[in-house]
Amino acid sequence: MAQRRLILKVSAVVLAGGRSSRFGRDKSLLRIDDELLVERSLRRWGHMFDEIIIVSDSGCKFDIAGITEVRDIYPRRGPLGGVHAGLTAVRNQWAFVVACDMPSIENDFIQRLFDAVSDGDRVILPYHNGMIEPLCALYHTDCLPFAEDMLSRESNCILDMYEMVPVLYFETENCFFNINYPEDADSVGTAKENSSRRYKRRLRIFCGEKGLS
Repeated sequence: MAQRRLILKVSAVVLAGGRSSRFGRDKSLLRIDDELLVERSLRRWGHMFDEIIIVSDSGCKFDIAGITEVRDIYPRRGPLGGVHAGLTAVRNQWAFVVACDMPSIENDFIQRLFDAVSDGDRVILPYHNGMIEPLCALYHTDCLPFAEDMLSRESNCILDMYEMVPVLYFETENCFFNINYPEDADSVGTAKENSSRRYKRRLRIFCGEKGLS
């Protein structure tokens, strides 16, 4: 029997607490045409959400009207820590979690994530060309106790959480260009993917085990 599609109310959670070691400075404060990356993204798709939360390392990095900013509960714990803080703060059951440095996300892509959700899913995880995008995905608040347990045990790898909750791997087009290096900023507005993206070995192994291609 086909699973019932849901009418979603979704919060947006923007992760802006990374170390930006490859960029050389805090890229969450990068301005393109005098507009913060976060502001640019929210101008494009922020209207799709009735709640927007920014997770940062300080909890007071930005001053954007109508936006709630919260601090990492488990500082310096990578993407899992950011997802945990965001899911703790949201008032809706679903959250679109996205990194602050992904300026090419389109409304249509987000809507397709919404449309993919059914009763049994707890993560809607997009992938393209055999690589998942954990920081451009939908997470249900039911993931929160699993993230809390992992972080309390000093386990930081978000891939491990996908073994604990029902995940829908959702194949999509590539719109996951992100800003890793200073020269990447020149491609904002034109690029859809990184020309020389470097993936961690464990991510490649994980995707291979899942048969994503």
